[in-house]
Parts: sequence; C-alpha cells; structure tokens
Amino acid sequence: MPGLKAKSILAAGIMLLCLVSCKSSSSLTSSAELKETQEFDIRLTEEPYEKQKYKNKKMATLIQYLEDMTKLKIAYVPAINYAHSYALFRNGDVDLINVGIYGGYQILKNNPEAVPIAIQKPSMRNILITNQQTTAPKQKQALNPGEAKNTPFPLLHGKRVGFGSRFSGSSFMHPLLEMQKNSLVITDLAHCNNEPIVSNLPSLVATGFFDFAFLHSYHPDPLRNVPSSIKSKVKKLWESEPKRNAYIIAQARDIDETKRANIELVKQAILSLNSKRVRDKIVLDVWGYTGFDLPTDSFPADINLEIDKLIQKSGRLPTCNKDYGQTS
Repeated sequence: MPGLKAKSILAAGIMLLCLVSCKSSSSLTSSAELKETQEFDIRLTEEPYEKQKYKNKKMATLIQYLEDMTKLKIAYVPAINYAHSYALFRNGDVDLINVGIYGGYQILKNNPEAVPIAIQKPSMRNILITNQQTTAPKQKQALNPGEAKNTPFPLLHGKRVGFGSRFSGSSFMHPLLEMQKNSLVITDLAHCNNEPIVSNLPSLVATGFFDFAFLHSYHPDPLRNVPSSIKSKVKKLWESEPKRNAYIIAQARDIDETKRANIELVKQAILSLNSKRVRDKIVLDVWGYTGFDLPTDSFPADINLEIDKLIQKSGRLPTCNKDYGQTS
C-alpha cells in the first residue's frame, strides 16, 4: 500500500513539526533565564555555526525528541559565539555540549574530567573548490574520495586559500589536518582567510578573491548549496572520504548520581537515533547527521593527537592572522 505508507509518513512529519512549534518557545532559554526562573534536568548547548534562527528550529526538534524519549525536562542554552559555548560548559551552565573536532580538542584540554559520550557517524566530507580559471591545465578532473594519486594539494603552494571560521572543526581544522598529511602548512600559502559564513566561500572563489577554498558537505552533491548563478565558475577539485567531526561531551565533575543518570538517558536516546525510523530521520535530517556511535579508540583520541602534532609545529593553535605569517 504505497499510497497509505506515504500518507502515514507525511502525517508523522506534520505531527512532529506541530509539536516542535508549540515547544520551541519554552525550551529555547537564555543562560540568565535558566538560572533565575526555571529548573531543568539537563541543559545543553552547541557551537553557533549557523544563524540563531536556524539553530533554534533545529534544537527545538532535537529537544522535543529527547524529552519524549527520556521524560526529562531539557533546555537548550544558546551561545553568543564559539568561545561563549565553551565558557558555558567550563562554568557548569550546561551539562552537555555538541562540538566539532576543534572545539572538542580545546574543551578536553581545558576540562580533563569531561567525557565524550557520542560521536557522529562518518558522514562529513571536505571539499576543495577552485575557480575554473585558476586550476593548472593538467588538473582537469576532480579527485573522488580515496584517490591519492596526483593529489591537488601541491597546487595550494603560494596561492590564496579560503577556510571557514577559525573555530570550525569541519571547515578549518579538518582541512589543516588534510594539508598536514600532504606536507603542507598555512605558511606555505600566499594568503589565507577565515570566512565565518562558509556559504560565502564559493562566491569568493568565483570572483577570484580566493584561488581555492575548503568547504564541508553532508550531502551526496557537494556543491548543492552553490548558487546556480556561479556554478559554472567554480568546480570541485578534491573530495575527502566521509569522516567524523561532531561529538557530544558531558560534564563529569561535581555531578551527583541523579545528574549522571540523566546524562546516561540522554546519551542512550541520541545513540538510538536510527535514520530508518520516520521520526528519527526527521530529527537527524534537521540536525544534519546520519546517526551517532559510542566513542572509539581512534575518535576523538587519535584526531586530538593529530591536532597536537599540528600545534607543536608552530607552538600554538593555527590561525590566518598576520602575526602568524598570513593576511587576516
């Protein structure tokens, strides 16, 4: 009964969106309001990698799901910027934080008691794009995932390269680690710049402001969000294998057994998300992931060792600032 199944899926989606819209105004609460007026079983935050209005919708959907699964009262605490999200966790204003590899590295360094509880399934890919006019003639075809021969990274020497926010794991730290694997560092570039709004990078490449730029994608079509007006001016030069970036870290310092049990309930609810179930798929699609796994021996531990190695070469976290040898 394909028609009946389709109607059931549509009805489930409409019902969930209705629940979310009713719930969003009560669950999206500021830090000050949380302390002064309300009690919650769990408070969570996330790095502010997109406009707040989009994040509010996303987090309202997630919180509705988590509250239904755990029967707990859960609040999302918005962060003003990346540093604020880390401060919320450090100061104990939130119990959980969702971060990329760059933020996670910093949090675990500064909060040794903190514990990763769930990691994103490998689904993010880094994309290197270029202006059609700046690609070397011999490099005519994009390299697909897993193709190691004729890597395009040597082309970046002495060129202008754009990255995402300097706090971003997906569009700054991951690209830097890919460069490290190919014996390339920031100071090999003629110019690098951190663009906080990653969606601006294709336009900056198309207009020639950058010769190359690193993007990230969770969609099979890596250039899906590139405006049609400039698609003919940019192209994919390289694409990574699917990888992990995001993970959720929990407080473990000065928490009682009740709080510990509540964190465990949320952890199990997140781990149980399954894209084959209609409601779960809605939550995952809105959140931008395909699912979560338990932390492994290699993630995030190994990725943090790679970041350590990167930092040891310069003595501090990499940046595109002038005093680091690049133009901001």
